[in-house]
Amino acid sequence: MKRVGRPPLAYDVKHVTINMKVEHYKRMRRDGTNMSRVINTYLDDLYGYSICPTCYGDNIEVLICAKCEGRMLCCYNVACNNYGVGQRRECIKLADPCSNSEFRG
Repeated sequence: MKRVGRPPLAYDVKHVTINMKVEHYKRMRRDGTNMSRVINTYLDDLYGYSICPTCYGDNIEVLICAKCEGRMLCCYNVACNNYGVGQRRECIKLADPCSNSEFRG
């Protein structure tokens, strides 16, 4: 018996409803864009410390903390509102967060 529907994915999925601007939805439908792939790629990049969470640019540096080995993302896009500031930090939720100097070594 042949399976009906999409092939299984290599990762677990959760079906959610999102609010998307109508013009983006229409454009993506017209172009045949896989909306789930676009969203998942964006989230993978955001949480994988490969794009800036403020400007979404990739002119970034990921520093490793000497104390906890957590990552901190700094953006070096001059148009970014948070230029050169540590914007994402893995250790920020710890009871004793690491200082900026611990990331600079």
